[in-house]
Amino acid sequence: MTDAIGTPNTYTVAVRALCEFTAKAGDLDLRFTPSPTAQEGIAGHALVAGRRGEGYENEVALSGEFKHLKVRGRADGYDPKHNRLEEVKTFRGDLDLMPANHRALHWAQAKIYGWLLCAERGLDELELALVYFDIVKQKETPLRETHSAEDLRAFFETQCEIFIHWADQELAHRDARDHDGAARVLGHRGRRGRRVVDHHLARHVGVHEGRGRRGRHHARAADDGAHARGPLVGRPARGPAARPAPPRIPLRHVR
Repeated sequence: MTDAIGTPNTYTVAVRALCEFTAKAGDLDLRFTPSPTAQEGIAGHALVAGRRGEGYENEVALSGEFKHLKVRGRADGYDPKHNRLEEVKTFRGDLDLMPANHRALHWAQAKIYGWLLCAERGLDELELALVYFDIVKQKETPLRETHSAEDLRAFFETQCEIFIHWADQELAHRDARDHDGAARVLGHRGRRGRRVVDHHLARHVGVHEGRGRRGRHHARAADDGAHARGPLVGRPARGPAARPAPPRIPLRHVR
C-alpha cells in the first residue's frame, strides 16, 4: 500500500466488527439465554485470566493489514507455554442451545486473532481455544482446534476481501450519487494530500477511510466494541442504483 494521491481508500476496522460483517449467516438476533450484563462479562473475563498460570498474557493487542484494510483488536489471552490463544465468552444458561451461527462467529474471531498473532510472532501453527464461561456456575467449557499459520492467513484474507469488496462498492455508489460532495469532506490537494471521510461508514460499520498519509483515520470506539451494520445514508437513494443495505447483526448473548 502506498501513500500516493489517488490510491484506493484505506480502512481501519476492529476484529469483532469485521467478523460480524463477513463471517455470519442467518438471524443473529436469536438469543438462546438471557445476556450477561457488562459488569458480569468483565468480571468473568478477569476470573478466567486469574486462573491461568505464570507467563499468561492477558489482553494481547494485535493488528495486521491486507491490501488497503487494517485490522486491529485485542485477543483475550495467550498461553506461550502451550502456544494457545484463547477467546473468552461469558454466558448464562444452557450452552448446548447456542445457535450454530453464533458459534461460527466466535471461531471467526479466534481465527483472525490467531493469524495476527502468528504473523507478529512468526508462529508456524497455533492452538485456538473458545472458552465459554458460565457466570452462574463459574465453570469453563473450552473448545480447542489447532491450525497452521497458512490456514489462518487464508481465512484472514478471505474475510478481508469480502469486506473490501463491499466497502469499495459502497463508497463508489455514494460518490456517484452524491457527486456534489454533500456526503463527504474534501481537503486540499497537493502536498497535503486528498482527504476523504465517510461519516456513515465510520459510524455504522466501525471503519474510517482516507487517502494518503494524512488521510488515514482510526475508529473512535474501542477496538472490539464496534458492531458491523449495513450503511445508513444521509438521504434516500433514487433510481436503479439504489442498493439494499446488509442486515444488522447484533450479538447480545455473550460479552
